[in-house]
Amino acid sequence: MPDATISAIPVQPIGARPRLDSIDVLRGLVMVIMAIDHTRDFLSHDLMYFDAVDLTKTHGALFLTRWITHFCAPVFCFLAGTGAFLSFRRGKTKGELAQFLLTRGLWLVFLEITIVQFGWLFHFELPGGAGVIWALGWSMVALAALIYLPLGAIAIFGLVMIGGHNLLDPITPEAFGSFSWLWKILHVPAPIHVDSQWEFFTAYPLVPWIGVMAAGYAFGAIVKLDPPQRRKWLLWLGLGLTAAFILIRGANVYGDPDRWSVQRSSFFTVLSFINCHKYPPSLLYLLMTLGPAFIFLRTTDRELGNFGGPSSFSAACRCSTISCTSTSSTPPPCSFPTHGTAGQPACSTVRWMISRRGIPRTTGLDSSVYTRSGSSLSSFSIRSAVGGQS
Repeated sequence: MPDATISAIPVQPIGARPRLDSIDVLRGLVMVIMAIDHTRDFLSHDLMYFDAVDLTKTHGALFLTRWITHFCAPVFCFLAGTGAFLSFRRGKTKGELAQFLLTRGLWLVFLEITIVQFGWLFHFELPGGAGVIWALGWSMVALAALIYLPLGAIAIFGLVMIGGHNLLDPITPEAFGSFSWLWKILHVPAPIHVDSQWEFFTAYPLVPWIGVMAAGYAFGAIVKLDPPQRRKWLLWLGLGLTAAFILIRGANVYGDPDRWSVQRSSFFTVLSFINCHKYPPSLLYLLMTLGPAFIFLRTTDRELGNFGGPSSFSAACRCSTISCTSTSSTPPPCSFPTHGTAGQPACSTVRWMISRRGIPRTTGLDSSVYTRSGSSLSSFSIRSAVGGQS
């Protein structure tokens, strides 16, 4: 792991926090993509009947509008860890940082099962699902303990979890008997039947998200390098991870429980190649998304201005805004299964919650309405929620 140098910190006026605008821009971009994704979840007629990445039913445009959103969660989780490292290097003690991560993480978990859930359902009920904010929150709680390890040990922990967790795929929750609920929280997305009236769905198991955030924390040492060194690291990391994805995916042996296969056309064969397992994110899924993210950071590593703002506020507001937009007509029956093959959910937490809403939703709007809704929500998100560096 390279050593950080003081010269890498840009000189700013007293009281101003040094920032890397490339990180802000990337986090803002994934917030915009996330808003478009969630808009499609509510306003697309097709998605009430089949998964957008189901190659037997989807079409190219629908698949790609879903696939591009795969970059959101890995980038945001990874850079949340980087933000924690930068916060520590700006003067926080490890105790102060650990307290911040613990309290912020628990707050995010609380928001996930209360405010965010209300934003999707528009009525209060028992917590029904563990989404990305749940995973971010518990990853912060874990990072609060991990930061007391040497930086190299944190990096190894994160990389081993990312690279090795697919070895755990054959283990089913039933292997743990009465503790099957714990394995569902950690690694297998599935409903947890708390009692006859309460079911809790874990779409975002904590492994390997904890490892992704830990790796992002260690990546902070690269961020603090002098710009020429940092840019060289960013370029080679991006190219290396992308090449690793192509080689390992091509071998079709390890790194993803869903093998790619030759399809009815060369275009759909390419879609099969990049159609990686998200719940939980496989090794190949993370290589496919984080590699290009490093290349993007290298490309935008320059002075662009001052960005920053609260991202969790945007998430809560975005859910409610999209949900309101979608309540205009009678819903079709939700016909997709809760789970797909190999334990992978056939739908996101959002669509799983939609199936339980009990309030009217759209049966599909024309493309002009969809475009206007997506554009307005994206504009709102980028203004209010470009992720800041802690």
